Amino acid sequence: MSRVVLLLSGCVFLLSACASPPKEPERFGVVETVKVEEKVDAKTGQVEIVKTIVEEKAERSVVDKGSDSLMAPQRVANFAQFFSYYDIGSDYSILASVYNQDSENGSDLWIYRTGKMRLTNTNYDHSSPSYSADNRYVYFVSYKGKKSLGQSNQDSYIWKTSATGNGGITRIGSPAFSYAYPSESPNGEMILYSSVELYGNSSYVWYMGKNGSLPTQLKQGEEPQWITNEKIIFTAKDESTGLDTIWSCNIDGSMMTQIIADDKSNCLSPSISFDGKYIAYVKETSEVENLSKDDPAYTDKIQETRDVYIFKVEDGLSQQVTTNESRDDLPKWSQDGKYLYFRSSRGLGWNVWRLDTSFLSQ
Repeated sequence: MSRVVLLLSGCVFLLSACASPPKEPERFGVVETVKVEEKVDAKTGQVEIVKTIVEEKAERSVVDKGSDSLMAPQRVANFAQFFSYYDIGSDYSILASVYNQDSENGSDLWIYRTGKMRLTNTNYDHSSPSYSADNRYVYFVSYKGKKSLGQSNQDSYIWKTSATGNGGITRIGSPAFSYAYPSESPNGEMILYSSVELYGNSSYVWYMGKNGSLPTQLKQGEEPQWITNEKIIFTAKDESTGLDTIWSCNIDGSMMTQIIADDKSNCLSPSISFDGKYIAYVKETSEVENLSKDDPAYTDKIQETRDVYIFKVEDGLSQQVTTNESRDDLPKWSQDGKYLYFRSSRGLGWNVWRLDTSFLSQ
């Protein structure tokens, strides 16, 4: 074995393996999210929409670990900042509601293909975007830029615009205190959505004609999605546990059935594959480090762990498909079933990732 000897001013130094090992890089960092709260003034009854930047723990590595680590996800869209919701088009394009650099200046709609196109350019909040069944149009929700509302104000609308950015926008139906998650039925005839009618009320699932006619309330819940033209899936609280669970029912409200539940975690964001065989969803578990509530860092130690699971409708079994310790959520199927997309903060950045679903047939 050879060694290097340095002669300096008559002194001998041996370079050996005694040097300190390089410091291992930190595993976790933080990403910024936008938290939106509605706070009511007890004296005036005014509701202020307050946005704050919140730091959230995320893993620096983009690799999944654990038993499912062979299913390596691929990053398919890079976002400069936090985005609240997105949808996948038939051409694999990504329609997203992205907060502007200063979150107080609202959020706008963007479409990502090989490049990116800005669909709206305002200081309003445009949220919950989704493609129409034929992918020619985009539905979204907007408060029209208001920051203060009355408890009985109804200033939220569902809107529709061209997916090419041409033409104007169309306001659909009547106003509500808050709309969310509008989506067009597979036959293009109805719009499914959730709505809060007044401040402090619960969210209910509704549907109406695509021109806003005949709005019909179904069940208490949110995050509704079409299974077929006659059947829907959504999230609702389980009365016995208080946790979010996933339900289905017919469009007339019959056959209310709890499909997915967990006794320790919330089950959120259901997305059914276009062949109806699988339901992707998210399990959310809150973890709190053992600190005194008097510790100034207490609130910073709350971490919501979210991972994507796939539920097989035929046998009722679930499989965990993301294991990175960042937030993995909002699963979406491609229309041809080849990919499962999800939002993730892995790598310390908010991006859309996807998994090749060929493993489901193995």
